[in-house]
Amino acid sequence: MKKYIGFIVAFFMIFSIGCNNRKSSKIEPQKDLGGKKVMEPSKTKDYTIKDFYPFVSNRKLKYKGTGNEYTSKDVYVDFINENKIQIRIINPGTTLGQVLEYKDGELRLLNSREEFYYKDNLISEKSENGEVLLKEPLIEGKVWEAPKGKKRTITGVGVNVTTPAGDYSAIEVTTDANNGEDSNVKDYYVKGIGLVKTVFKSKDSEVVTALEKVEDNVQLPQTIKFYYPNIVKDKIMFKKDTIKLNTNDEIKNVFEKYFRETPSKELQPLISKDITINKVYLNTKENKAYIDFSKDFSKYASTGTSKELGILKGITNTLGDYYNVDKVHISIEGKPYSSGHIAMKEGEYFTVDYKNTEEIK
Repeated sequence: MKKYIGFIVAFFMIFSIGCNNRKSSKIEPQKDLGGKKVMEPSKTKDYTIKDFYPFVSNRKLKYKGTGNEYTSKDVYVDFINENKIQIRIINPGTTLGQVLEYKDGELRLLNSREEFYYKDNLISEKSENGEVLLKEPLIEGKVWEAPKGKKRTITGVGVNVTTPAGDYSAIEVTTDANNGEDSNVKDYYVKGIGLVKTVFKSKDSEVVTALEKVEDNVQLPQTIKFYYPNIVKDKIMFKKDTIKLNTNDEIKNVFEKYFRETPSKELQPLISKDITINKVYLNTKENKAYIDFSKDFSKYASTGTSKELGILKGITNTLGDYYNVDKVHISIEGKPYSSGHIAMKEGEYFTVDYKNTEEIK
């Protein structure tokens, strides 16, 4: 069984997303295509991947897994930009961020990032050609290459498939293992919904992930610690808050809002109302968070040494905690932070320091 674990995880981390137009928390059995529950195989060639894998905002898909502890998952949509979608897959072991693209009659997985507990926009990042998950025309017998010498084939249309969310008529895509291994993966796509079921079979095991529930108008919840200086008490105070993010919400806008407001009048705001955040993100190669402010930030922060140090520490601790790093690069209009008291050089950073901090209850 152990030799199949990597194969199982690789396939079951591939995302499924899509929906119909109903606002129910459960998907009903398929009844379109002229009122017939069974798909007419002759008609699938007239459909595109958009029909069988639509991109939909603010939808959460819940999947039940059997046969392996990591196969259950929740899927959220982070960003949609024209023909690209970024999603997050949350399973019992980790959170994964993925970018998929529909182009030239193919659905490709372009990028995948592990330990994705924050919300950065990965859509603009450079990527290779990616892995083809689905390919037009959507007809039985369509074959294309999968990674590591595997072969992916549409092995059936109008195939009956059962899930906890309902029974469907689906397109079946089979990925065969290479090296003569007696195993394969079958993915089932349904018109108007997307990927509803994945089945991994080997000689002595079967692992299944199947659609259990669909929820509309759902936001992604994230709990963030925001740190603020108390100049009088010479302490850094922090407050936990759970924020909810819609599809295409940028995390920098959340930081702007909370940096301008404080949970208590005793605390110093980290920026003024006329200061904006140009960008904020995690550099995974450096394991360092980056934040860039508009031009007036140093003027606001450096009106006193204690105030300046407290503001910089509040920003550093907030980003360090959110991105789970201990290094934060602060810049102004693309240049390293500089004021009358502090002059950072290119490549220099501020270090997270949780000493002398206290939670606001």
